[in-house]
Amino acid sequence: MRRTDVTIHRWMGDSHEPKPLPGLQTDGVVVDSIPAGSSFMEEDTGRIYRWNGLRWNGPVADEDDGGNAIILAEIRALRKEIRTGLPVETGAL
Repeated sequence: MRRTDVTIHRWMGDSHEPKPLPGLQTDGVVVDSIPAGSSFMEEDTGRIYRWNGLRWNGPVADEDDGGNAIILAEIRALRKEIRTGLPVETGAL
């Protein structure tokens, strides 16, 4: 049985930032390839885009957020904790 081990990539950034593309520089590193299934989460909107091997596909407009609001709140709280060194309560759980 043949088996392929491919590691997907997960990026996070704001909606105004360009999403990574093969051959383009991201955070000082040239992206060689992006495995299908990789994701980009817009921290300011909570939207998650998936790479299908050719392009980034966004969420369907009428799709339930699937808990993205909770994840977004947790990420924001964690970033604030890192910046300030103080614990932050999200109340999301």
